[in-house]
This record gives sequence, C-alpha cells and structure tokens, in this order.
Amino acid sequence: MYRDPKTFAFTFQSYVQLTLLQAHTCNITTPFKFLERSVFSARYCFVEKLKRDGFLSPPEFSVLDEWFRWICQQQKVAVDLFVYLRTDPEVVYERILKRDRTEERTVPFEYIKSLHEIHEDWLYHKTLYECPVPVFTIDANMDLSEITGEYKKFENQILEKNKIFIGV
Repeated sequence: MYRDPKTFAFTFQSYVQLTLLQAHTCNITTPFKFLERSVFSARYCFVEKLKRDGFLSPPEFSVLDEWFRWICQQQKVAVDLFVYLRTDPEVVYERILKRDRTEERTVPFEYIKSLHEIHEDWLYHKTLYECPVPVFTIDANMDLSEITGEYKKFENQILEKNKIFIGV
C-alpha cells in the first residue's frame, strides 16, 4: 500500500472498512468495547488523505464514501466517545522507527504529519467533518511507559458513562 498507493489504496481501504465494520458489530460479553480505530477515522482521516493525495479516483472515493454512509445508517456502529491520544507527528514517526516493523519501513514522515493534521482538524479543532460523539483528549507525547498511568488518571471519566471506546 505504501509503495504503490495509487494501485492499492481502494482495495486496502475497502478491506479496512470491512474489518472495522466487523469489529464494530461483533457481539461482546463485557460492559465495554474498546477499538483502536473506527469506521469514522478510516473515512474522515485515512480515506480523506488518500483523496487529497490523488490516490483515489473520484469514483473510488464515491464508492468508499457511499459504503461508509450506508454503514452508519444501516449497521450498529454507534460509539459513545472517542479518546484522542494526541501525539506530535515527530513522536509518532520516532515510535515507528523504533518498532522497526517491515510493513512500516516505507512510511514517510510527511504521510504521518499530514494524517496528524487531518486528525487535528477533525477531532481537536473540529473544522473538518462533524464529530458524531464527544472527544476526550489525552496528551500521548510522553514516553510509552507513562501513557498507561496517564490513561489511568482519566479511566473513570472515560468509562463512567460509555460502553464503546474508540481510539482514533
């Protein structure tokens, strides 16, 4: 996908949308459902980025967008809260380099920076698309070993009234 986005963007995002729909709609036996990403972040951030960069043709974008709209109207993808782990793109990129995953080695910093700006506009500044639920923002620039402690500070607030948690 990163090496040849023009060829693989539509297929990849179609599959992402399917797997996220499956995650949203799977039955659970616990009182809370935690998802790392959502159909909303896939559409409003990742598909948006591919459209802006010209990696999705107008018809491809329309198909993904119409599927997203249908999913939102016809499927049980309701969420109660987004928890935005707000992280500077430089920190994200450094973490990618440290992980040293084969599939991430070709991810350019500019891609991370641009995705960050889209997330910021959607979740923080609220100037891009309507956010369907409240957003709880946590500063995630700290060392990874400290983030769990930071989350624990707010855990009761996050879980108190919510059954579905989406990290975006």
